[in-house]
Amino acid sequence: MPLPYLTPPRSRDEVSAGIAGKINDFWRAGFSAKYDLGIGRWVLMQGFAGYEDECFILEGRFIKRFAQDPTTQTLYPANTVLLFRIGFKTLGEYFFRAL
Repeated sequence: MPLPYLTPPRSRDEVSAGIAGKINDFWRAGFSAKYDLGIGRWVLMQGFAGYEDECFILEGRFIKRFAQDPTTQTLYPANTVLLFRIGFKTLGEYFFRAL
């Protein structure tokens, strides 16, 4: 289905894959990516790693989007995100963005 906000309008033909799992009792990690077949390039890559025990959670996420300006063929700014999550199961969770 064409996307009306893209000029000229075009449909998206994408392939995505990912893997995630527990490393041991406390650690987990994952990675996923999306490739656009129509334009022949990556459009998204993201990964995470986290630690969790009975009272504490610490997680980091990295997200990279590869959006381009169709006129100049340059990447848009602010397309990389680094997030951290700290959780104390008895007190609550806190999030902050590093990039």
